[in-house]
This record gives sequence, C-alpha cells and structure tokens, in this order.
Amino acid sequence: MFYQDNGTYTGPALNFQNNNTVHAELSLFSKIFTPDFARRPMIYNFGGEFRHELSDRLASVGTLGGYNRENSKFGWKPNNGYFGKDRCAASIVLPSVKADAVHMSTFCEVWSFILVITTVRNSPGFTAIPPMVTKEVFSGYVNDDPISRVLMSGNKSDITNKNAILVTTHHTSYNISDNIVNTIAVDNDKDIIPQQIAANIQSDGAALASLRPDRLAQGIVAGGMFDTSIMTTPVPLNQNTNTAEEVDTAYSLPTAHVTKLVNGLANSIGNTDFTRCTGAGDAMTELTSNLSSQLAPGYSSMISFDANRQAIRPDRPFTIGDLDAAFPGNSLLVLINTQPQGQQVDLLDPLLPTPQNQMSSLISMCLPPLLIEHGFSEIQFRYCSYDVSGDGINKGSYQIQSANTLCELTPEMYHAKVSALMTDIINDIFMIIVANVGEFNVCVNCGVGGVTLVDLTLTDWASQNQNGYSFTNNRLGGLNSSLIGTEKVSSSNQQQLSGIIQDCVNTSMAGIVQYDQNDVF
Repeated sequence: MFYQDNGTYTGPALNFQNNNTVHAELSLFSKIFTPDFARRPMIYNFGGEFRHELSDRLASVGTLGGYNRENSKFGWKPNNGYFGKDRCAASIVLPSVKADAVHMSTFCEVWSFILVITTVRNSPGFTAIPPMVTKEVFSGYVNDDPISRVLMSGNKSDITNKNAILVTTHHTSYNISDNIVNTIAVDNDKDIIPQQIAANIQSDGAALASLRPDRLAQGIVAGGMFDTSIMTTPVPLNQNTNTAEEVDTAYSLPTAHVTKLVNGLANSIGNTDFTRCTGAGDAMTELTSNLSSQLAPGYSSMISFDANRQAIRPDRPFTIGDLDAAFPGNSLLVLINTQPQGQQVDLLDPLLPTPQNQMSSLISMCLPPLLIEHGFSEIQFRYCSYDVSGDGINKGSYQIQSANTLCELTPEMYHAKVSALMTDIINDIFMIIVANVGEFNVCVNCGVGGVTLVDLTLTDWASQNQNGYSFTNNRLGGLNSSLIGTEKVSSSNQQQLSGIIQDCVNTSMAGIVQYDQNDVF
C-alpha cells in the first residue's frame, strides 16, 4: 500500500499478463454533515393524450418502438428530445411532489470513499491497436473508522484499518482512448442500493419497494387465461445481505426512462408468440414476463472479474484488507481527505410539497448521469429560461463557471463536449421544468463524486419559493435513488404500466400489430 496525504499516484503499477498494468487509488473522506434527504420517487402518469398517441402508433405504424413515422409527436428514437416538443409528454414521468424523508444522521457518523481502479492495456506494436485506459469507479461509505490510531503516533507505515468495510452505493466504468470522435466511452453507470441497510432508509416505518421497470413488470399478473383483470404485487427491496440491487442511472432521466421502457416493450412484443396464447390474460402474462427480462440490468462490473480481485465487486461489501490483498506492494494509493464537518451553505426545507422542491429534485437526479454520459466529473453553471433583456436574443442562456472532464481533452473537443452536454441538459431537464411550472432561473454546482447544490427560482411561483440550496450527497448514490418508493407508489406505477401492456395485448391479439424482426430500435 502506498500512502500520501495528497497529490498524484507515484507508486509502481502492478503488472499482469498481456502487457497490462493496473493500479488503484482509494480516497477516504472524513465525516461530514449530511442533512436529511427528501427522496421523491419516480411517478408514472401514462394517461390522456400520451396513451392515445401510443395506441395510435400500435394501430398505424405496425411496430411499437419504431421511429420511422413522420411527424410523430413522440420521438421513440433515443435523444429525440420529445419532452421539450410536446407539452402533454412533459409530465408522464416525474419525481413526486410529496417526498419521503430519509433520515441521514447515521451517515453523519461515517466516512465516505471513492475507489478508482485503472487498467492500461498496451497492445503489441505490430497490431497497430492503440493502447486503452479503462477506469472503474466505486463510491460509497465506510463502516467503522478506516483510519488506525497509529496515525496519531506519526507512524504512516500502516495507517488504515484493514477491517473497515467499504459499501458501494455507486459504480461507473469507462474507457479512455485516443479516438478523436469518442475519447471517453462509458460502459455503465449504476446506482447501488445496499440491501443490508434497506431498513435504515425506510420512511416512517413504511416498507420500501423497488421501482425499477423490470421489477414493476415482475409484479404484474393477469387474472387468468381469459381474464385480463390485473393484480399487482410490489416487489420489495431484497433483504439479502450479501448482494445489492443495481439501478441503471439512465432511468433517472425521464426521456431515457420512457425510451428504454418503450423499446423494451417493443422487443418483448417481438419475443411473444401471440398465436399460441389461448387468451388475452395468457398473452398478457407472457408479454409481462418478457418485458421483465428485457429491462433487467446486466451485471455492472467488468474489471473486478479479474481472478486476482474477485472480492472487489460493487454489489458486495469489501474491506480495505481485501483491497490491500488485491493490489499488493505499492499498487494501491490511499489518500486521506479531511472535510469541514459543519454545514457550509443555507439549505431550503426539502420536504415541503412545492414545485420548487419537486423540480430541484428533478435537476439533482438527472444531472449526474448526464455528466457521466458526456464524460464530465463536475460542472458549475447558471441558466435562465427567459430573456432577461427583453430583446428575444438571450432566451435560454447559460453561463459556465467551471466544467471538468474525466480525462484531458483538446480545447476544440472540450468546447464541443460542453456544448453537447448543455444541449442535453436543456432538452432533457429544463424543457420539462418550463412545460410543468413555467419560466425559471437556476444556479447549479454538481460533482458526481461530491454533492449537487441547486438554487432554483420559479418565476410564476414567487410566493412559494424558499431561499437556500437543495442538497444531495452524490457519494451515497443508490440511497438517493428515485427508483425506491413505498409499496403504494409501486402499486400506482404498476397500474399505469399494466394499462399500456393491456393496450399492447389487445391490439396484438386483434392481429393489428405485425412485428418485423428487422426493425431497428
């Protein structure tokens, strides 16, 4: 283990076969004040004009999920930005107005961590394959004090508590290459919900359920072979202490959430043989089962499957001792970071059921996955949806104070990436806010390995606006997830989802939908 108080890694890398080098950096962060968190679960509202448009596509397009229809109100093609183009689509997936209080006092007494495992793959020169750097990032909290008392005596030879347990709440892996088009390629970005503490994040004693789309579908059952009445059973968070539940952070983005759901439904239709189903109830059961399989996340960790590091997995706790064994010698760098324990900014009351709090939650849950998708680790900016000057030129203007990428880029690539990131932030977040609550201005400071601070002012809701920041500790990842909710919320979302599934079955059984396996989604 190689230790230093600050700076960059200077110890030798660990050599593996195939001319690869691997090293790890563990950053430990001291205890910090963490205010109670207001979790706003994701709410479905697949009704009205949206459901009518969906049914119309079933009857006229022939393939649910295809995007070859001209002038469609809803762009099923990823990144189409349809939320900003049609007002009725802006409220079909939103965080709830009513918040569940998550008491964070327990997490004021623990350290947090960020672990970065870096693998450099050096290909032989004769192959002409350029080298590639793969990074796997774990973040979360530490059970027990990770620093030994020997630190107080000045002995830095072994300052860490090898028995301290690291519990992962967020996991990301990405590749860095000299590809001028796509220098940073993200493999996955997932929140981790540690099951051994599920009981500690319950709201007022209410049992919590998973709101992952595949889990919702898993709990939907038709009444019988010919009976299409619906029974719903919320799927509780798994209490297995050895594994954790993973949630793709893309589901935190309403636009991506609906796109994934609809494309999963389209593929499920293609995998369902309606001709052998004896009735609509039977067809619905099979379609729902296929949908659950389509939307289930794959295992997130790639690098940690190395034979030398089987213990280092995001879905299971591991100790500092496990890290020390996996990275012997000086291939593990440990950084100790002391943080101020007191509250640094004025915070608003996050539990009030106000549009300001709801939309602040939307920004907080959507920004980190967008940053990762575009290859950023941090951003600080201001945005105003309306034209302050009144000349019609500056409507929707923004100012970037700082933006840090996951790797070094040329100035041209950097500016292009900043522009693409802000375009997606405006289309996937800010257009939803305007459609639901009107014009606004906002100041945001977001770091994927730190916190998100949102200072949002809604123009049309001046009497309800509070002064202060909305605060989210991003290192706690899955504990903040909008894909956790009470069983009541789960049942409501299941009812909404079952209505769409029923539409698909009714249309399919009537012979209207003819699925083409060659369609591209």
